[in-house]
Formats: sequence, C-alpha cells, structure tokens
Amino acid sequence: MSLIPGVDPRNLAEAGWGVIFHEGENPDVREALRGLLEHRKLQASSRFEHLYREFSDRLGFRGSESKNDFLARNGATAGPVNPQRMPYYLLIVGDPKLIPFQFQQQLDTQHAVGRICFDKPEEYECYARSVVEVETSGVSRGRRINLFGVSNPDDLPTKLSTDLLIRPLAHHLTARANGQKTQEWEVRSLVGEEATKKHLTRLLHGEEAPTLFFTASHGLSFSCGDPLQRTHQGALLCQDWPGPKRWQQSIPLDYYFSGDDVKSDAHLKGMIAFHLASHSAGTPVFDEFVELDGRPPKAMAPYPFVAHLPQRLLGHPMGGALAVVGYVGMAWPYSFLLTVSRALETFESTISLLMDGYPVGLALEYFNQSYAEWSADLAWALQKTNKDTQFSPIELTELWMSHSAQNLVVLGDPAVRLS
Repeated sequence: MSLIPGVDPRNLAEAGWGVIFHEGENPDVREALRGLLEHRKLQASSRFEHLYREFSDRLGFRGSESKNDFLARNGATAGPVNPQRMPYYLLIVGDPKLIPFQFQQQLDTQHAVGRICFDKPEEYECYARSVVEVETSGVSRGRRINLFGVSNPDDLPTKLSTDLLIRPLAHHLTARANGQKTQEWEVRSLVGEEATKKHLTRLLHGEEAPTLFFTASHGLSFSCGDPLQRTHQGALLCQDWPGPKRWQQSIPLDYYFSGDDVKSDAHLKGMIAFHLASHSAGTPVFDEFVELDGRPPKAMAPYPFVAHLPQRLLGHPMGGALAVVGYVGMAWPYSFLLTVSRALETFESTISLLMDGYPVGLALEYFNQSYAEWSADLAWALQKTNKDTQFSPIELTELWMSHSAQNLVVLGDPAVRLS
C-alpha cells in the first residue's frame, strides 16, 4: 500500500482526489467536466479536511517536467502518499502529446492514476455525466463478469493466454462467486471458437452486457503513420482471424473489433473493461523495449495517442464505461507466461477487489507491485551477468519484456468502482 498509515483508500475524504490539467488546457474541457469535479470535491471533503486538489493554469503540468518536478512544485514529495500534500487518486486530463504517458506511469508507482483524453469537449461531458449518474442515481448493471479469450489457429501467444490465463481465471472466479452467500456474481466466458467479432458485438450491445469485461487477444498494430493507425490501432483481433500461417496479408475489418464497431445502442454505462492486448490503451512514439545489443528504439507512431476503442467506450453519448484498463504500447505475453502462478494471482486479486467494490486505481496496485518485483529481478540478473554471465541473453530479454507491466494503465477516473 502506497498511502501513509491510518488512511482508508476507499474513502476519498481520507485518501483525497485531484485532477491534473496541462497549464494551457482548453477552458472548455474544464467546464465540460464541471459535474464530475464538483461531485469529487464534495466526496473528498469532510468537516475537518478538504482533500480535493485541482492542478490547472500555473499549477498544471508544464512542458516535459518529471513526476518529481511536478510533485515538488506542488508541495509534495516522492515516497508514501500523504493526502494532505498530494491526493492519492489523480485524474490526468488531456492528450499524451501534452502530458506524456511516461509522466502518468511514473506518477502511478505510488498514486492511483487515470487519464481521460477525448477529441471534443462534449465527450468529456458525456464521461463526467456517466460517472456522476452511476454514483448518485443507483444505476446498476447486475453482477456479471464476461471473459473473452481468443485462441487463433497456429498462434502460440493467443493459445497460451487463453489456456494459461482466461480459462483458469474463469474457473477461479466462478468458484469465488459460488462461495459467496449473498450478491453472487455470474461468470461467463467466450473462449476460442466462440470469441468472434459477432459474439463480442452482440455482447456489448445486448441487455446482458457485462459489468466487468476482461479480454485477452492481439491488439491491432499498424506501421508508423498508416492512415488507419490513429483510429484502429489497439483494436481487438478476434477469433475470425485464421492465424499467421493461413493469413499473411492485411487484416480486414471483419476480423477485429474497433471503436467504429461501438454503435449508439451499446450498453456500456457502469462497466469496467480490461483489455490484455497491445496498444489497447494507447501508443507511444517509440517502442520502449530497447534491444540488449544497444540498438535504438523503433518509432511506433508519429506522435503519442490514446486508442480510439477506449475513447469510444468511455465517451459514449448514451452513457459510457467507468474505466478501461489497457496497455500503452506492447503487451508482451512474457509478463504472465514466465511466472504463470504469480501472474494469475495478480490478475485474480485485481479482479476480486473490483468485484468487492474497490476503486479501480487501488485494485491495480497489484500490478505496480509486480512491476517493482520484476524490476528488482531484472536489476539482479543484470548485476549477476556482469560478474559471471550466469544469465543468457534470452533469459535477460524475457525479464526485460516482463518489465512491460509498467505499460498497464487506467483510462478513466481511478476512483470509480463497480456499482
């Protein structure tokens, strides 16, 4: 736990809540979020303390400052979070071209951080309205979990993610749900041949749409500057794809689910989605995986951007999802395939907290801890290699790619929870 002792992370009046704008952010965006900001200000205040903070204008994010620079400038320090200095829950508002993904990832090591980024102020307003309505009007979606696991032919990564993650998760979560005496959860799966685009589309547009939606698949990736990159990068490749041996050409629209496939009648309000797929949250300019032979990182995009699918899910005009958890850049399967039991417990623990009504930013703490553990393992391996070459280059590469747990981020307010 990153908070100082004695602070309840489930209570915003103790843990605090803050919003970070770029110093030059469009005032219309702040106005569009007014309902959410006033709602959080009320929640983060008590008779004795007011732990709501708004960082905008001269207090907002500046240029390319680091996490430590931002904290110091606003009266806080790195280390355990003291909400009287800086709130535990922090919502970044804006484009990663202005507030970089790296700043979000650095800040998230101790704080519970989320981001919202839309193209129009109206989308910010739609998201803010959805959150406030869910939290104040008793909107409930029931207690439904859906797991969606693709296993494409001749494709080892999707086969392993389904067999070693989705199926065991479904089993464990079903056992947990059945063990509860009240308010039982219904756990359903679309796996392998059932994990088609048609079934996914029907699921999100039907009355039985999930409350908690977890997917494992490839995320679509386009070459730097491709006309489809901005709108379709990170889209979910479904079971319709025949696999790498039978299909060695561009991927047609019929094989993947993108933001364009989220229609006006989608049932999203109150949902939290978790996409284990590359680029499912966004794309940085450079591939942050640096080859151990010293080659420079490869350019992935002309500029950093948030993926269109989560933007559409969160900013839906008829009521959007509360949060989407996904990857910025590559989601290397090694992050859970190398240490299956440890990773499976991380996923299961996170989902269990969400089922129990904990805020999404707090639930993701398990991944921050995994990132710290893998970083320590990598540092030790590099040290040992420098001394006696105990670790092979392949082993070091696998550890380095496991380090990609840091790329998992929350899009949406980190303080939201399942209703």
